Amino acid sequence: MEAVWIILGVVTAICIFGIAVLWVRRSFQRVSVPDAKHMFDLQAQQLKSLFFTAASSTGLPRGLTWKSCEFGTEPEFARDKRSGEMLALLPLTIAFEA
Repeated sequence: MEAVWIILGVVTAICIFGIAVLWVRRSFQRVSVPDAKHMFDLQAQQLKSLFFTAASSTGLPRGLTWKSCEFGTEPEFARDKRSGEMLALLPLTIAFEA
């Protein structure tokens, strides 16, 4: 009988965790455009640096070395229809060195 209570407790905990994850995920998907702009502005320098580091370490295109990236100033925001996530689209000019 004690095993039934343990199993019931585990199943209940898993259900509560699943509901919490879905709730948190849905709350992040409902970001407004002004909030997205603010969050992007706060993280822009770090995101740009991470992009350059990740992209330049791929070794692509072959035979060229990444020299610099120049990002546009104003991002455009769009929402993914499937996931509901907010996406920031930013123009980018990449300089390569042979």
